[in-house]
Amino acid sequence: MNMDGKKRAKTIDTIQVEIKNRLRKAISELEINISVFAKKIGVSQSSLSKYLGMDRGLNLDIITAIYANYPSLNIDWLITGRGPMLFSNPDYGIAAEPELQYVTASEVDELKTQLIETQRLLIKCQSSK
Repeated sequence: MNMDGKKRAKTIDTIQVEIKNRLRKAISELEINISVFAKKIGVSQSSLSKYLGMDRGLNLDIITAIYANYPSLNIDWLITGRGPMLFSNPDYGIAAEPELQYVTASEVDELKTQLIETQRLLIKCQSSK
């Protein structure tokens, strides 16, 4: 692997660690234990523990399941750290913080593209180890 690949892999690893840290924080904030959270998103507790540990990266399926089952959790915050962690009214996406930050459809598309690219690079890096 060339130097650029190593730098890119480190950046991806850093992003994954940040997402995992935010997910741990969200689970704690939701005041549920990891087995309840795992069951609700359709994975085993051991799989979620591996995702939260350094063994595996979070994939798009897990993030999608979190989004579908925990509408009060701000997925933009989970992925990027932007905005509030939780929405006060998940049906309407009203942020708990007084200042509301709207995301356009093109920004959502860009986030999806970034997620897919990150996942692709993670798979490439994991397969080259």
